[in-house]
Amino acid sequence: MQAAPVNGLWSKNFLGLISSNLLLCLGIYMLPATLPAYVAGIGGTAFQTSLVIGAFSILSMATRMASGVIFEVTGEKKIIWIGMVSIAATTCLMIWMPVNGILLMRGIQGIGWGLATAAIATVVYKTVPESHRGEGAGYYSLTVIVPVSLAPLAAIVLMNHFEFQKVLAVSALLTFAGLATLKQGLSSLAPHKPNSTAFWGAMVTRVFERGALLPSFLCFILSVPLCGVMAYIVLFGKEQQVQNIWVFFVGYAVMILATRSLIGRLFDAKGHAAIILPGSAAMLFGLIALSQTRSVSLLVVSSLLFGLAMVPFNPRCKPGR
Repeated sequence: MQAAPVNGLWSKNFLGLISSNLLLCLGIYMLPATLPAYVAGIGGTAFQTSLVIGAFSILSMATRMASGVIFEVTGEKKIIWIGMVSIAATTCLMIWMPVNGILLMRGIQGIGWGLATAAIATVVYKTVPESHRGEGAGYYSLTVIVPVSLAPLAAIVLMNHFEFQKVLAVSALLTFAGLATLKQGLSSLAPHKPNSTAFWGAMVTRVFERGALLPSFLCFILSVPLCGVMAYIVLFGKEQQVQNIWVFFVGYAVMILATRSLIGRLFDAKGHAAIILPGSAAMLFGLIALSQTRSVSLLVVSSLLFGLAMVPFNPRCKPGR
């Protein structure tokens, strides 16, 4: 499937795609920081609380690995709709679900998330003109980075003032809003011609690009602590009796937005090592500071270090550049 040619970056299709992705990410990233605390509050065990994040992540990753073959058979357009509708529907259903039902819904969400986000990224790549590809990738990555920073903050504030069902309702509404902007984003795509020669036997060779193994591994080991912190930060705050735990996400967002352009220029001038090594050190010290947090001031220090650590690991830093 090929996109119709466009003359510049800011076409109606590109605007529709990044708007849809922004709304989708805002909705889904409201859940990791709040859903584990809710599951624990309604009687979930520690294992069930971990599965809220684990089931989503594992199924999302497995789905992404198969996404290339799926797109060849069905096309990205249909997959984006299926993925986003499944995310919105399961978020609504969780309002009335017990613990085991929530775990099932999170697994389905993981599949929908893996399909939808992989397909949107592919369509963005096809829509953006080659002369604007780097710029387009940068703006697209902001539709992920900003929600990761701000959606948990909004969710925690909502959860502190209202019942958790309101968080789920807002999350679902944001995803439905993303669906409303999707039609314009996909309007330039030509009808898909199914590739009947797509073969599953080459899955491993198509998924595991040797040149991407090291950068992927580095991103993985930096993402594990961040995801763990985001999933359990609310429970951690209650345990440590830190009232304004949402401050963590403010510092995290501020540091990412403040240093993003500077880090990009440093990367262009000095290469990967100049940003990855300091970023890894920042993550280490951020974890140490967080482990000792008993007050908001140390929480802010930790959040700034986490934000500084994650800026180098964004979609603009491409392997082999």
